Amino acid sequence: EAREGQLPMALAVADALHDERILLAEAGTGTGKSLAYLIPSILWAKANDAKVVISTYTRNLQAQLVGSDIPLAIDAGLEFDWALLKGRGNYLCRRKLVQKQREEPKDPLWKRLQDWADHSVEGSLQDLGEPIDEEEWERVSSDTDHTLRTRCPHYNDCFFYNSRRKAAASHILVVNHALLLADLNMKRMTGGD
Repeated sequence: EAREGQLPMALAVADALHDERILLAEAGTGTGKSLAYLIPSILWAKANDAKVVISTYTRNLQAQLVGSDIPLAIDAGLEFDWALLKGRGNYLCRRKLVQKQREEPKDPLWKRLQDWADHSVEGSLQDLGEPIDEEEWERVSSDTDHTLRTRCPHYNDCFFYNSRRKAAASHILVVNHALLLADLNMKRMTGGD
């Protein structure tokens, strides 16, 4: 359905992308802001073989984007690749889980996590579907300090690296502000890497 203000916002977003300039847009609830920036972003990314990062503050808006708006765009006939990126600590590390199973073979948590990992596509804490103690999760979550990168026996089926491979092949990246700012800071510190 047509919503007042949605089309002018979408056109302003398209112009800003085309002209590589900053746009600050404000609109009331019910305007359809997410589609007003999502659709021109998809079209621009496809036309320019580029990526557009959509950063949100809330998980609710991320859920709306990936659960409703992106599927709506796909159902409308737009063909594009997209990825939801989360911070590294949100992903299970298969190697660390195997290590915990060896160290504590009778702990039922590690068996439950292994059963879940065997069927999980995403391998993220949010995908787990059950609460887990933060300390326990930290013992098996992916982290920079303990990664073996390509030397890891689980590299090809690593949840974290699979998410990054998917992102590399995507036009639209949905992230949160913390991840976006951490990435920008890392690029500033490393000269763009």
